[in-house]
Amino acid sequence: MSSEDNSDAMQVEKTDTMEKAEPIESAAAPAAGDEDLLSDPGSIDSEPEAAPAAAEDVTAGLSLEECISEASKHKAQGNTHFKAGEAADACQSYQMGIKFVSKHKEEESVRELFLSLHNNLAATLNQLELWDDAIISATNVLELDATNGKALFRRGVARFKSGQLDEARVDLTTVCRADPKNREARTVLASVSAAMQAQKEQQRNSMKNMFSGKKSLYHAEEVAARKAAIEAAKREREEEEALRREWQDECERLRKERAESAQAPMETEAETAAVEGGESEQQAATPETEAAPEDGEDGDKGGEKADSGGDNDEPISFEAFKAEKKKRAEEVRKLREEEEKARAEHEREERRKARAKSDVVVVDDEEDLGDAVRGYKKRADGTTTTYFDRQVDEKTKSMLDALKAPKRIDAAESAAAAPVAGSAWNKGGTWEEKDISAFVKSTISSKLGLTTASIPHDLEHMLQDGSLADNLSEAWMALPMRARVVEVKSVDGHATVASSRGSLRHMVDFSFELAWEVSADSAADAPEAAELKGKPIKGTLSYNDVTSPTSYEVKLTYKKTPSESARRRLSEATDALKKSVESSLEAVFALVKQKTL
Repeated sequence: MSSEDNSDAMQVEKTDTMEKAEPIESAAAPAAGDEDLLSDPGSIDSEPEAAPAAAEDVTAGLSLEECISEASKHKAQGNTHFKAGEAADACQSYQMGIKFVSKHKEEESVRELFLSLHNNLAATLNQLELWDDAIISATNVLELDATNGKALFRRGVARFKSGQLDEARVDLTTVCRADPKNREARTVLASVSAAMQAQKEQQRNSMKNMFSGKKSLYHAEEVAARKAAIEAAKREREEEEALRREWQDECERLRKERAESAQAPMETEAETAAVEGGESEQQAATPETEAAPEDGEDGDKGGEKADSGGDNDEPISFEAFKAEKKKRAEEVRKLREEEEKARAEHEREERRKARAKSDVVVVDDEEDLGDAVRGYKKRADGTTTTYFDRQVDEKTKSMLDALKAPKRIDAAESAAAAPVAGSAWNKGGTWEEKDISAFVKSTISSKLGLTTASIPHDLEHMLQDGSLADNLSEAWMALPMRARVVEVKSVDGHATVASSRGSLRHMVDFSFELAWEVSADSAADAPEAAELKGKPIKGTLSYNDVTSPTSYEVKLTYKKTPSESARRRLSEATDALKKSVESSLEAVFALVKQKTL
């Protein structure tokens, strides 16, 4: 795999991410349109067919030449989709092309086309980020050509992105050994090595922590779980304490209510006893005295029982209070949900009523319809129709009939209505493109090769410049001078004419070099100045990124560095030559604009 073939490979960042570059064709000279596309990673909408032979047999009844023709056609369609950014359609086209030649891949005439289709498919699958399918497609290439650099590179990228670091390193190492100048492969290989090193370091640290007794492999998760459990227990204790305080307050309230309700009957009995006679009091005194010890004992025991009963017997237990509290909260929640549901239902009903009011059809004679269905009306002839039925008057009817009537199309109008752009078969005005690079290259060579420019004499400049006057070898530069293009070299670039939506677009991007020379203008020389003629000054004008007559970059160089005094005079001549070159470029682009499909 040469460095030239890989120069248009995928642009990969030194981090583990890759930028998607614009697809361009391979620099290798393909046969029968067998140009490979760039190997940028990407994705696809439909799944690729790993085993085309298992799918429907599209080659039934076709000869080998017909299969090659169909596969080449689908490959060209895939290249067009790929350039237009339609990766999914490109992938489908390549898959269909593979179906036509998969049975004949061992044939010498089919082998290169089969490899190119799978290489392009692998590049498209990488662009669509279907890494596993890209690995399969690239492997199909390597089964027939184990040293195919593009397939190795694309499979290495797919394996790297899918986490197969060891396999990716093997593929990319093979590419780098075959082509040490392949910068893209070396960049991806460096990313693979860095990822493997980071993986090993992580595993080493994990194992070290596991056996050191300090921290487990899941130390962070365990710490977070413990913190969450502690917080949950703390919240539960606080809620429990608050609930107990409420329970104690409730118990105190119930005790007060119970004491107040028991005190009322005791006061009534005391009032009844106060009105009894003295005799009853006297009779009751002796038994009370005699029975004092027993009453005291019984009273003490009763007091003990009453005291113990007051300490242990709460008006309501904590569990019962807790259950009651939970029940009330559940009732409040359900009540709120019902209220929210009722409110939402009310809002929906209001909106429905508002829509119903806006949709009501009001008919002027609705009351006169009697039992008829509302929303209908009577026609002029007495028939009933819907309210939305529109009666067309005679004037409107005649206009509609005139529009419906067939019209004759003249041949001249038909020709004028035909699209002005695109080839004869492209009547729909869809995208169509034609390469005109050869035409532009020959036009630049022919037009710019005749470019010349002249500047008048400057004797006053010679007299003012003492160094120029003293140096007789440069004295001829004060004479009228003529600059001309000697040779047009290194013309390179790409030019196309495309049709889209009925309009033509011409796209040109070229670079070239012009070898020039500046000498005394022989047509304007005086006979007595013949001895002043010196050797012509030579150099080059390098033009880059020429996309229009005025859009380019130009660099001036001299074959031999002139003196400072001569450089000023030469600058005038080369500036005049640049203007003439610009005029010639305008003529070139005018001819380019005339090119059609």
